[in-house]
Amino acid sequence: MKAVFPRDGILAGFIAHILSSRGGDILRSCSKSGGSVTSINSAQLYSFRIPVPPLEVQREIVQILDQFTQLEAELEAELEARRRQYRHYRAQIVSRSQSGDRLSLGELENRGTVKLGRGKVISKIDIANSPGRYPVYSSSGSGTGEFGRYGLYMFNDERITWSVDGGGRFFYRHPHRFSVTNVSGWMTIDSSVLRVKYLYYVLTVQWESQVFDYTRKAHPSVIRDVYELSVPPLHEQDKVVAQLDGFDALVNDLSVGLPAELAARRKQYEYYRDKLLTFDEAPS
Repeated sequence: MKAVFPRDGILAGFIAHILSSRGGDILRSCSKSGGSVTSINSAQLYSFRIPVPPLEVQREIVQILDQFTQLEAELEAELEARRRQYRHYRAQIVSRSQSGDRLSLGELENRGTVKLGRGKVISKIDIANSPGRYPVYSSSGSGTGEFGRYGLYMFNDERITWSVDGGGRFFYRHPHRFSVTNVSGWMTIDSSVLRVKYLYYVLTVQWESQVFDYTRKAHPSVIRDVYELSVPPLHEQDKVVAQLDGFDALVNDLSVGLPAELAARRKQYEYYRDKLLTFDEAPS
């Protein structure tokens, strides 16, 4: 389809979908770097050309693409509701399992059940000098907490890590080769006494009522006294883990359930958006 560039207007919805499709390209083409700061060249931004087909074509495109974005919004809302529900049931299930005498992490460490430590300094320069495929986890409390990929690794086992400087969020790390930086903590557990995944769920539930920031950081010396728990029999721990793993997959695993459907709808929207918004410019 060849686009003409009429003077009879452009729909706001059409502009929104154009920016969704090409916003990154527009900003990259109009940006300039000065040190570590990127600024936008306004003259280039104003001169950037976008296709403006006739209004009836714009309306039809907007109507089609809005159906995708509306469905995506509905799925996002449902997924967030499911995640709130999951957090509620997770807290209930964990609470019911915590009925015995309680010990602090520090007391468990004194008994040899857990061991807490800090990572080491790994900079972007270190990663650039030794590139590889092993993840490095740092202070970020979002996503997986990954900082980059490294050619070296510190661990190759199952353990818990947490963001010392990023709000203290806990992460369960399945056995794989990885490292953690000095703004992350790590925790090993004697799994003959305490399952790693069970401890992760217990700590996560307690963490949700804690506040760590730049004045109160989640150093190992701090959390040793903050978190405490009882240690139920292993078969009870395994039952809790099985229940919560099932719930977690439904709301967080991108390969199943609502997350998978949402990811598929986003790809579908992007495919049709790019197809519908690709024009050949009409000769002047």
